[in-house]
Amino acid sequence: MENKDIVIKTLPNINSYLRLNRFIMTRTKRAIAFWLGPIIFFILGCIMIIAEQQIMGVIFIIISPLTTGLMFLLNMIFAKRLMKSSKFYTDGGINIYTLNDEGIDYRTNYTSAFFRWDQVYRVYETNYSFYLMQDNMQTIIIDKRYISEDQFKNIKRLFELKLHKKHFKVKTNKYKAVQYNKETIPPEIIQASEKMTSSEKNYEITVTTTLTLDSCIKFNNFHLFKGFNGVIVIFTPVIFLIISLLNYIDNDIIGAIVFIIIALLMIPLIMLLTLIIVKKNFKSNKFLASITDVFFGFSNEGITQIAKNCTSDFKWDQIYRVYETKNNFYLYVSKMQAQIILKSDFEKDGVEKAKEFMNSKLTKKQNRLKLSTKI
Repeated sequence: MENKDIVIKTLPNINSYLRLNRFIMTRTKRAIAFWLGPIIFFILGCIMIIAEQQIMGVIFIIISPLTTGLMFLLNMIFAKRLMKSSKFYTDGGINIYTLNDEGIDYRTNYTSAFFRWDQVYRVYETNYSFYLMQDNMQTIIIDKRYISEDQFKNIKRLFELKLHKKHFKVKTNKYKAVQYNKETIPPEIIQASEKMTSSEKNYEITVTTTLTLDSCIKFNNFHLFKGFNGVIVIFTPVIFLIISLLNYIDNDIIGAIVFIIIALLMIPLIMLLTLIIVKKNFKSNKFLASITDVFFGFSNEGITQIAKNCTSDFKWDQIYRVYETKNNFYLYVSKMQAQIILKSDFEKDGVEKAKEFMNSKLTKKQNRLKLSTKI
């Protein structure tokens, strides 16, 4: 294995992302949050039946398993929207992974990154894929359909050699066979991808920023209440308010008060859970922790991001949205993922110059710079 590279080439596939989301939601530590909702509804239903509120109790018990199906449906919708919204990923051509004794090199047409083995948070093996996780959320997918059986054996041997047992976990169904090299990449796509390289650019504006835990928390608070996400967050306590109203109409004052309290606590609880997850992900992501300074260069072609062992080129038409808040710019490359630039890191008049330059390059649909908030 020493000094021998394992090179794998795959194509982005929406089914791979759907399987990844289902896996994270149901077969990792995050499954606790996934099953918590149905369990709460079931317990509330039992309590109501004991309290002789049979009809409401039965309704809650029926709702309990339905919430699982609803979460699966929402997960699928989110994953599909994420892939469709991201030209940066769908236009990236092939994904090239090089695994060796030092770590994992990951490249597409527009981005490259290198992860040392000690920066890998977890590696899971399933029937269809290897998931190389940087933290609880960020994951690199290696689809087994694009690797040979010999490569599979060498990859597993490398993982077992370089990773501790708690960092490499096999979760497969031994009765479900995997067909290696089932899919091939057309030669013309490989040739086009290998020809494309990042060229020297003349930057109109540059800034070097530092990603901090505080900026990540502010971003997640912003993202939590943005667009469709905000609708979901607000919809949950509204359900409990409606139930409270029904109890009040039925002269069940105690039940009405209980559900009002649940409704009032729901949004703070969601924000608290988000804060805990963000802190945990930030601390567990050793690759992110190794990045102290991130360079952003604005050119006529797009925005270039350069950090330690990581480079990305975002063309202007590949940027999904750009939002501005009181303290930051958020450069969304999909509905879920964004690059954070702290305004305080710009030189004098740099923020206004950056806004003016982005206004001249972004379409009306992309541009959200005027929608400032106090977050």
